[in-house]
Amino acid sequence: MLRVPSSSFSASLDRDEAVLRFPYDDRLRRLLRAIPGRRWDPVERAWLVPLDPDRAEALARLFANAVREPLVSDPLRRAIERRRRRRRGDECLLDLVRPDENWWLGFATDAAREPVAALLEHPDACSLPMIGRGLIPLDEHAARIVDALGATSGLRLSELARRALRARDERTGAEDRATPVRDRRDRAPAERAAEWHGHIEVTGPSEEPVFLLLGDVARLPPPLRERAVSAPGGAAVPLSLDSWRLIEGQLRGWLSPGARRCIEALVQGRPAPPAVLERSTVHEEETFVLAPGHDRALLEEFAALTGALAYGPRPDQLGRPASQEHARMPALRADPFCVQELDRFLAAREIWVAPAALALLQEIREQHARAAGLVALSGATDASLRVPGLAGELKPFQRAGVRYLLSQRRAFLADEQGLGKTIEALATIESDGAYPAVIVCPASLKLNWLRELERWLPDRSVQMLAGTAAGPLAHSDITIVNYEIVAARLDPLRALHPRALVLDESHYCKNAAAKRTQAVQRLATALEPEGLILALTGTPVTNRPAELIAQLRILGRLGDFGSGLQFASRFRGPDAHTRLHWHLRARCFARRLKADVLPQLPAKTRAVVPVELDNEPEYRLAERDVVAWLQSQPLDLRELDAKVAAALRAERLVRLNALKLLAARGKLHAARSWIHDFCSSGERLVVFAHHREIQHALLEHFPGRCTFSVRTATLSGTQPCGHFRRPTARRTS
Repeated sequence: MLRVPSSSFSASLDRDEAVLRFPYDDRLRRLLRAIPGRRWDPVERAWLVPLDPDRAEALARLFANAVREPLVSDPLRRAIERRRRRRRGDECLLDLVRPDENWWLGFATDAAREPVAALLEHPDACSLPMIGRGLIPLDEHAARIVDALGATSGLRLSELARRALRARDERTGAEDRATPVRDRRDRAPAERAAEWHGHIEVTGPSEEPVFLLLGDVARLPPPLRERAVSAPGGAAVPLSLDSWRLIEGQLRGWLSPGARRCIEALVQGRPAPPAVLERSTVHEEETFVLAPGHDRALLEEFAALTGALAYGPRPDQLGRPASQEHARMPALRADPFCVQELDRFLAAREIWVAPAALALLQEIREQHARAAGLVALSGATDASLRVPGLAGELKPFQRAGVRYLLSQRRAFLADEQGLGKTIEALATIESDGAYPAVIVCPASLKLNWLRELERWLPDRSVQMLAGTAAGPLAHSDITIVNYEIVAARLDPLRALHPRALVLDESHYCKNAAAKRTQAVQRLATALEPEGLILALTGTPVTNRPAELIAQLRILGRLGDFGSGLQFASRFRGPDAHTRLHWHLRARCFARRLKADVLPQLPAKTRAVVPVELDNEPEYRLAERDVVAWLQSQPLDLRELDAKVAAALRAERLVRLNALKLLAARGKLHAARSWIHDFCSSGERLVVFAHHREIQHALLEHFPGRCTFSVRTATLSGTQPCGHFRRPTARRTS
């Protein structure tokens, strides 16, 4: 019975393969090597065995005969039992196996009796009852037995076994020519028995790295045994060039990839690296991978860096020599955004950078250095700038925003709500002299733009469009138009030959298939390449980067990222938002928060947002009726009887309240749009509404987003008013 080491022995199922992990044990390793199709995964440090009926039987016997029962997962147990039930008792499958450096033919000893008995008559046949398998050498005697049995005896050959028998002489000759040293089969049995063979690994921190010799310590050559110390599964010797010279040529073992990297460094006169940064092309985008040296703990630290990829190669790259190994390593995008954190990691952990990776790293370092200035300017809170013709003074952070927009020409202005994006856009147009200019905004904001223009640019002519009439437009410095009518007015607007285009609430153009987005895109193409296109939005970078593609196309900035498909592919994953934010700032995105510019803001800002009533005819009719009724009433109610005066006062109040309700209904659509746009920025908002009808309409329009209930003259609900108060918050009412 097999004695399994006391340490953990586990088995699990992964894509129709049994995955076995256990501390090094030579006998258990030899038994697994006798199972056809098994393979060792040096990276995962696990044995993988494909599951078919015969292999499932071998594994079941192996688990059952172990002294200490291995930890076998339930899915694997069920898979083994299903496949065992499919075994056929009337045939014997002969397969090719390699339990040592030689090729053998293997078979199940409980298969069809006649072929099993004939195969076991081979003079060098051996039986492995621990796994229910038999082995015979791949030689001339084996070929004669197979020929004698024929196809009618129940013997079936796997394709590999059939090819091996057909070409055994040629293959043996090829192996002899490829191996310049004396074949192990030609050595004396005593010599073979005394040889050490096992696995050679490297491990340990930078202070004390070691070669880990996993095998029988008693068979180590005396010079190695003298300097070795005990280690789990074998022995350890210092990771040095002297140790390697003792190992080389004397030990027969498998070298791990990490050991090869360390040996290469030692031979070249460099310290053995804890890990090596390598360039890889196995992913959809170019990446760096961290290849293990002697400190595998660094791989997890590398995988936690911002910009790290989930493991997995491109399907078309799996055939490349390094792809299988690179696909199992942690990978980091070759992205300028990642440079600073990557450089800190490389310096702190003394990582060796391979030459190909160094060339790519230097390239993205230069890209990062070029972008750093724009990234800083995109969030700057002060700049020197004077704008003649502007009827007012810009705050320092607004000057910085204008400087960025003038520098980049086509960009997002995404300052937090209430910081004056409208003023910055007007100052940019005036500073550049980019007239005529077209401002596209939601219908509810047209009056607000008109008011701001009258205040900040009183000397400029302005026209505000309404309706879908397609006639020619009068010449004007600035034309204001709402999104809904751009398509109908497109040709007259293009005929203005605008030098500046402002898109307020630019997220209205996030859907490339929408008619208004397509119309705005066509309008943008009427501008010269150096024309100003400013996209204003209070919404920060969305968690769905693909929504920016249509807006970037309007700005003429999509080419900076390749194409829409490349953009969507590049910015995905858990860190997509952070990386996208940096890349936008480096090209076309300015954003400041209230917290960034708090000292420059007044204690409170009051802003009136004028809107058009969408029920104006109804409101004006009611207004005239109220005015006429009031004119027919006595001016001084004190002269009337007290009861009559009280009744008239009540009727006045009713009529005026009815007029107020009509006004509120007319503003409701515009108010809902404004609230929606404000809340899209992620900020909290307190809304006061006088009429219950309006309160209910807002609650129905924003289901699940309101934290208050409707009460007369009070604000109440699941959270008290004090919950909305923040010590550092500014209020806009």
